[in-house]
Amino acid sequence: MLKYQKEIDEMGLAECPPSECIQSFLLACRFIFNDLSHPNNFKPVGLIHPQRLNDFKEDVKKCQSLGLSMFADLEKARMHFEHLQLKTAGKFSKTVGSCVAILNLVETDGVFSDPNERSDSHFTFHEFEIAELTNRIINIEYL
Repeated sequence: MLKYQKEIDEMGLAECPPSECIQSFLLACRFIFNDLSHPNNFKPVGLIHPQRLNDFKEDVKKCQSLGLSMFADLEKARMHFEHLQLKTAGKFSKTVGSCVAILNLVETDGVFSDPNERSDSHFTFHEFEIAELTNRIINIEYL
């Protein structure tokens, strides 16, 4: 069962996560706050900013907003962070933190889209209810 299955069902997102998502082992990068107990560290953007769900017309985008944004490549994650910091005049880090956590995801943590489909290595991770992603952190770096 997915951690946010209730929200997915309430929105009527029948194909969420998409059937092409896979369940496997993966080293992943996620923007987080230095405080590991910060509530936004492993919270989807659609729950941090619920009004954004209304901005999306396509179910695919709504589904993605109920998953976690991650990267398969640390350098590409850093570049993405810097780009969004500039674009938002420094406000991006107030939502996602100013650190990047490297996580060792395992099959029992969830399912994810293919990071190789995008040049920036970004992918959406839909975690299972039993996942404890804080326990999967192997390193944290300041951005």
